Amino acid sequence: TPLTIVGDGVMQVPDSFKKLVRVVANDPSLLLYTVDLIPDKANFLPVNEDTYRQSMFLDNRVAVKDPQWVVAPLWQTIEHVNKDLAAQQCTFIFHVGHCGSTICTRLLESFPNQLALREPLPLRALAAARRDLGQAGSYVDPGKYAELRKFIYGMISRRFTSTQNVVVKATSDVCNVAGELLDMHKDNRALLMFLPLENFLTVMLRNAARREETAHFAATRIRDLLENDVEISPLYKLNDAERAALSWLSNMFWLTGLANQRAQLIDFEALLQNPATELSSICKFLDVQHDDGRVQSVVNGPVLSAYSKDPKSPYNPASRQAELAEARRQFDTEIRAAMNWAADICSRNSRIEYLSEFFSGN
Repeated sequence: TPLTIVGDGVMQVPDSFKKLVRVVANDPSLLLYTVDLIPDKANFLPVNEDTYRQSMFLDNRVAVKDPQWVVAPLWQTIEHVNKDLAAQQCTFIFHVGHCGSTICTRLLESFPNQLALREPLPLRALAAARRDLGQAGSYVDPGKYAELRKFIYGMISRRFTSTQNVVVKATSDVCNVAGELLDMHKDNRALLMFLPLENFLTVMLRNAARREETAHFAATRIRDLLENDVEISPLYKLNDAERAALSWLSNMFWLTGLANQRAQLIDFEALLQNPATELSSICKFLDVQHDDGRVQSVVNGPVLSAYSKDPKSPYNPASRQAELAEARRQFDTEIRAAMNWAADICSRNSRIEYLSEFFSGN
């Protein structure tokens, strides 16, 4: 079975397919970077524990200066690795987008024995495969999809030591598989992070980049709603603000449906307003070892005083509130119209009518 090594890295890597499948099930230093159904490739990236901590996200921003790639045939790798792959418990963070999930991972990393994976790309491939499942355009049948899910879950739940707790922050585009991932181990826990709709709209309309991002992901969001029998107008009839509201409705439908004793809704605004209380509650829910002194030290530390996606840039809740207040003033007309649009959608669709309870913050 062919194995391709691309680049000259400094880390020792498996030089044969047999060596790869022998070690990869338990070795997080071989990061599963991407899975490609077409052209049948599993791309591994040799990393170390610091890579996980220093990486903003595990995508093209992964903190590896001179990457070296180990490329193996995907389905043969799955076939061999899944035979001996035992699911391990982990913590997930699912969210609506731009609601403090990155901050939350960095807060949790401040406690001992926490290994955070921020937005591993294979989860996006899994979410896409799930949306296509049963459709004419699907590249996998239900059996192969289950094998793909087992493999990806096994790769993201690996740890460097047996005492580590793995915290996986997904992208906002994988909420459609949140329930499946939570059910991969009976002891899994999940934080379900959100902003009230009014605040979410303010965040997503504040600049051109956020509006472009909203448009980019709107197709999967509307697809998820339509497939759950929610009637909604096609994207070409929606403006920026309505597409942002659509994104929120879609992901909140998944998240609120998942909330139970193993999955807890977290309002980011509440976390910012009472960080010590909320963080202590999160630690208790996730069984993270903590005490009041350590929690207070963490919330007074660098995480809440810097921009989560660039810790070198100063940022804090007070400056965030000032910026959002200005954005809310500037885009008030769009925000109000989109909230009315969302209220109308909810009132006409019983499956999501309850989401109106989350439109405004306290």
